[in-house]
Amino acid sequence: TLGRVINYNGNEYLITPDDWEDVGTRTGIRQEYNLSVSASSEKTNFYASVGYLDNQGITENSDYKRFTGRLRADYQAKKWLKVGANMSYTRFNSNSLGNNGTSTSTGNIWAFTSQIAPIYPIWVRDGQGNIKVDQYGNKIMDYGTGSTSTYDDPGLTRPFIGDANPVQDVRLNTRNNEGNAFSAHGFADITILHGLVFTANATANVDETRITRVYNPYYGQFDTTGGTVEKYHTRSYDYNAQQILNYTATLGEVHNIKS
Repeated sequence: TLGRVINYNGNEYLITPDDWEDVGTRTGIRQEYNLSVSASSEKTNFYASVGYLDNQGITENSDYKRFTGRLRADYQAKKWLKVGANMSYTRFNSNSLGNNGTSTSTGNIWAFTSQIAPIYPIWVRDGQGNIKVDQYGNKIMDYGTGSTSTYDDPGLTRPFIGDANPVQDVRLNTRNNEGNAFSAHGFADITILHGLVFTANATANVDETRITRVYNPYYGQFDTTGGTVEKYHTRSYDYNAQQILNYTATLGEVHNIKS
């Protein structure tokens, strides 16, 4: 019965309903800033830019941050020689949710909060209605496990996906990806004869990502094993070089040759 105070193991608990969607979501804020500078002269073209993106998700621990930089320039060093380069760098850091696959997945916060009846409390409260806090400073949420819970639960059980609370999982379980990406391209155009141009291109790319998964040791699936930590590191790189010889000529007014 909602609104009543019960006694369990000598402690009083207030049973009252909560809005799961309201607690499980938030208003995400997106911020993006870009700055660019360009210049040119008879022999030189120059462009530089930096950008920053901070995009919050609509749940806690879901966000994406990115810093980007780009530098591009070319220079007509001689009448027969033109050189240039284009470089870019990206630094990113993102946090994402856990398993959001099936509608019955205990980690699917969207399915869970939209299907669970509003009569089930999300918080464990004392007799005065204050949300209880565990020894680690976490506000205690109801996992619907009754007296088998790892915390001093009032002994209630929930028929809808017991031993699960994706709102708490989103707060305590983290999935972080962070890394760097770098790309560089350079070229040189050499005019050997009138209409005969040799072009050399070189490109290199490096991409690395570090992945960390932390599943909390306090509540839910991994409470009996002391939590789980997973770490991965991936790095990929590639390079490409091209040498191209072009010849272009015009014969008369209507004939063109290009090879």
